[in-house]
Amino acid sequence: MFSSTTQTIFFRLILFILISYGMLYFSYKHYTPEIGGAGDSVYYIQMILQPFNFDAAGSPYIYRQFSTFIISIILNTGVFYDSVVSYTSIESEKRLFFSILLSNYIALLLTAIIVSRVVDLEIGKRTVSIPILAGLICFMSFGASAYVLTTLIEGWTWFFIALGFYALKQKNVTLFVIVIIFGFIQKEMVSIFLGLMCFFLLFFDKKNETDKAIDKRLFLMFAISLFSFLLYIIIRIFIIPVEGYESQVNVLLFVENIIEFEYTNTSWIVSNFLNQNALYVYMFLFFLVYTGKRNTEELKLNYFYTLIFSYASLFFISVAAGLKGDIAHILFISTPIFSIYSAYYIYILDKR
Repeated sequence: MFSSTTQTIFFRLILFILISYGMLYFSYKHYTPEIGGAGDSVYYIQMILQPFNFDAAGSPYIYRQFSTFIISIILNTGVFYDSVVSYTSIESEKRLFFSILLSNYIALLLTAIIVSRVVDLEIGKRTVSIPILAGLICFMSFGASAYVLTTLIEGWTWFFIALGFYALKQKNVTLFVIVIIFGFIQKEMVSIFLGLMCFFLLFFDKKNETDKAIDKRLFLMFAISLFSFLLYIIIRIFIIPVEGYESQVNVLLFVENIIEFEYTNTSWIVSNFLNQNALYVYMFLFFLVYTGKRNTEELKLNYFYTLIFSYASLFFISVAAGLKGDIAHILFISTPIFSIYSAYYIYILDKR
């Protein structure tokens, strides 16, 4: 009745739900934005209550309409689990809070499904444990509990990053364009990160003559990402200018921020990097594969270099934007890709 691919996806979805729904419950019961460090949520809450009203919040938040629109839909459907929670005792606020968490949870589930499918592509077949492990790394990463299952909008950002990377792997330009379009109104970092991945893959991929068509599609994806980001800047400055964080579109301040950043500030190092467990898992597993008996193809060095350089670029872009000690949530958007290749390296180690 259903294809084997559909059955596999359905099986993984059910399993991910059964394994992870306790995380949603815990966040709902015990999370509070004040303690959790989700200060930006005050802007998103206004946007949820007033979807597509460009007076509801300042820049850059107001351009991130996708998540807040999805949350407003969930809120208006009346889906709600009433319970005593740490966040508030007011029912209307609890309904809003639950809708935000549920939206991010759904996005995280879909991210795990996509990540598991990319692992299928990497190992060349569908297996049971390794793709599921990739999805579970997403769930168990520091970013999932600290920034996704919160009152922020990171869940759908992770989803579009994962789906965009799936399109990149498949060289599916149509799907990639769809991701960029919706990612455009989700968060500007979607086009930035996917563009970085395309750029560095073009640089590190050593193609032979028969692969030129693939290179062209990859270059087109890079061009689409770049165009999307430039369009975002034009809209932000000229078409729908909204007050707030004007320094983020000031090139001179970019250079100044990079030069004056306190790279040895211990508290910033801790807040930005100590929580990057998905990166450390990935690096640890790469080291094990690299130092063991191996062939070069198994290492997938082009993706290793691409991911590390893209990650480093995210850091310096965040520094240029003046985020200082609040860079971790930007770096976390690479978690789905780290999860894919962490699971892949475990597969390689298991084969030996």
